[in-house]
Amino acid sequence: MATDFRNETRNRRHEVTESVQKQYELLPYPDRDPERELESLRYVNLDQLAAINHKCFRGQLDLSKPRRVLVAGGGTGDSTVFLAEQLRHFPAEVVHVDLSERAMNIARRRIEKRGLTDKVTWRQGSLLDLAPGNAGFFDYINCVGVLHHLDDPSAGLAALNSVLKPDGAMGLMVYGRYGRTAIYQMQRLLTLAGLQGATPSPELFAEFRRFLNKLPATNWQQHGKTIMTFIKEADDSELYDLFFHTCDQAYSVTELVKLLNTSGLHLLDFTNESRFFYQSRHIFRDSPWWSEISNKPVAEQQEMAEIYWGCVIKHAFWAAREPDRQVNTTQLNLTPGWSELSRMVNVRNSIVAHQAPVWSIDFQIRGGIKVTVNVDMSPVVRAFCELIDDQLSTGEIIQQIKQSASLCAGLAESDITPMIQKAVRSLTDHDLLFLRHPDTVSIRS
Repeated sequence: MATDFRNETRNRRHEVTESVQKQYELLPYPDRDPERELESLRYVNLDQLAAINHKCFRGQLDLSKPRRVLVAGGGTGDSTVFLAEQLRHFPAEVVHVDLSERAMNIARRRIEKRGLTDKVTWRQGSLLDLAPGNAGFFDYINCVGVLHHLDDPSAGLAALNSVLKPDGAMGLMVYGRYGRTAIYQMQRLLTLAGLQGATPSPELFAEFRRFLNKLPATNWQQHGKTIMTFIKEADDSELYDLFFHTCDQAYSVTELVKLLNTSGLHLLDFTNESRFFYQSRHIFRDSPWWSEISNKPVAEQQEMAEIYWGCVIKHAFWAAREPDRQVNTTQLNLTPGWSELSRMVNVRNSIVAHQAPVWSIDFQIRGGIKVTVNVDMSPVVRAFCELIDDQLSTGEIIQQIKQSASLCAGLAESDITPMIQKAVRSLTDHDLLFLRHPDTVSIRS
């Protein structure tokens, strides 16, 4: 009986792998044109090295030493390109693994366009076949949108964990159970209609788009328009991946944490674009229920928030073998540096020019929801933000500020450091600022 079960498992794995490989040979995902590669660099929040260092390595990831990065299920190359570009001037190797030869060739051409061929090693095959003997070990593993397409995601996670260095970290993305309710109802409809896994064709996509456009207002797909605005503009590969995929598993936060813990991993943090949707204190802090809810396991609190908002369609997060890998923001020997997000919205200059008691910035996130970041302002905090250069430590900047009588007028010396630490915490909580250890090289150097 045990042999029969193992054979059945192997056969099922082979069927799913073959089906997924066929899909991505026909429709490489996501749809990318290598000829337009140099028009812009696609930003991947999960793979920003400064964020990875801050969230997963306590700020101690030293890129002056040889590093290895794995992109497992790299598709047409968004993460591979973004990581390789950041590692251009460092002694690092990026290994790109994917089932689809056609998708991998697109990724390869994108890398060639950028002159990064010496940075990337290519390997066609399943991530399930990764092992220390054939792949070695990696400091960071990216696996986005892949595990949930496996027959047994835990086997995929175990394979990745087997090639992760003991102090390494992973950036992962799996589908969210509640936010994708409308998608799973539509998948069920297509299954009943005998269309799940149908051969892609222009006729199939044209008819499916017509079908979506005539759905009644009562259909869940219509209810979900505010959180899945991308569907209207989705290309063929995106539509097929969303609705016609033959293997698609989703997770609540509690289920996700259980999956990770079973593999000996801990969830470190979610990425900034969805972090707010897991914070139950925003929902219940004014409720008499909060005293009881706040004592529940963190994953259960996060799942309550996930259900409340109903718009988490993807869980994007970092994980590692040990918990609490984030930087301690109170350490004065760490070096602050502005994030790419801060540079995009010009946070530094905005703060330096701000004269009111509180500096604020609003971010529109999924579903049109607004998140506001507030920083209590003072001449000291303003000067601190102006002096951040990714070279001076927090303590060194504070010492410079303390030497200015005009900046510190009316303040006790003991008040200055706490004021700055509070501002640092506000900025790092929203990924506007990252910290690194002074013995590491600046990622932007």
